[in-house]
Amino acid sequence: MTREKQESISKSNRMFKMPRRNTHLLVASVIGFCLPELLSSLGIIIENSIFFRVLYLLFSSFGAYIPDRLEPKRSYDHRGFFHSFSFLTILSLSSAILINKNIFLFSMILGYISHLLLDLTTPKKLPLI
Repeated sequence: MTREKQESISKSNRMFKMPRRNTHLLVASVIGFCLPELLSSLGIIIENSIFFRVLYLLFSSFGAYIPDRLEPKRSYDHRGFFHSFSFLTILSLSSAILINKNIFLFSMILGYISHLLLDLTTPKKLPLI
């Protein structure tokens, strides 16, 4: 990447704040906590007690944490396969299969997907592969 392009991206990043770890965790936590309502709107009923809501929240937060552990940010260009549309597609298909089999794994995958969708809003976007 040329220096001019890096400076341009850096300038656009200052104008548009990139999601940080706290943002990823907050969004995933909200998704996890609201999972019973989200799924009931699709006709899928899951355990709705506060204990299970906290478990969904924890699993989805952990899922949002995973992408940057798999590909740590050592440089601006740190996004590889685990931050790509290809992997997002794989996760989406997996979540469709797992929705009725393992709700905790499904919750973790939703957290991971939320991380990728937030990264999609950045100037760098997501790589195709």
